[in-house]
Amino acid sequence: MKLLDVTPMLTVTSIDAAVVFYRDILDFKCFEVTKHWSCVGRDGAKVMFAPPNTHIPLKSLCWPARYIPLPTMCMCCGRSSRATA
Repeated sequence: MKLLDVTPMLTVTSIDAAVVFYRDILDFKCFEVTKHWSCVGRDGAKVMFAPPNTHIPLKSLCWPARYIPLPTMCMCCGRSSRATA
């Protein structure tokens, strides 16, 4: 299976504030916002945000997660992707 891309998922204390900053200051488009995660993008690049996991101390959050979408579905935008050979 071919990878489509890798999207960083950054841990933030406020999803809404992160989306506002990326949208209003950095001119990203907001694709989706939920209480558990959000996705913004610009020029073909995407960034996702999520709140801290309750079982991981906040001071330990220096490594962002990576989201790797599969060819059949993009969880960021919820659309089906084209088939790849």
